[in-house]
Amino acid sequence: MHNRLLEPTSIHWHDLELDSYYDGVPGIGVTSRRVTPVVESGNTFAVRLTPPRAGTFIYHTHWGHDTQLTSGLYGPMVIVEPGSRFDPESEKIFVVGTAEVPWTTSEIRLNGAKAPPPLELVRGQRYRLRLINIAPNQDVTITLGRAEDAP
Repeated sequence: MHNRLLEPTSIHWHDLELDSYYDGVPGIGVTSRRVTPVVESGNTFAVRLTPPRAGTFIYHTHWGHDTQLTSGLYGPMVIVEPGSRFDPESEKIFVVGTAEVPWTTSEIRLNGAKAPPPLELVRGQRYRLRLINIAPNQDVTITLGRAEDAP
């Protein structure tokens, strides 16, 4: 990871089993001599991990949550089975986040957009929807329907 922000940061990985040194929570480590550092502006931190299985994972900042998380410093990470390929036409990723603090009253964003465009799907085609909620303290209801049913 290369920190191009004007402030320190750290990246935390969800649902991946990895050595605590690379987990992205500053100050945590197996030994007091090897703790996860804060990555200062302009510096880099090499994260070494081997995904243990295919699936949908997420990363997010673990520093400056109020500004970095609400500015969108998070994202999905899709690991596919060996020999498989990710197909963006049939695999759709939706990340729910917020854009301001306090998070409990913040407007919800879907893939960073306040009003995302409608998702157009083809009848009879098979899709995989990957839903991720990174909005702290927000319960989100996602509904699928037809355009003619929209308000």
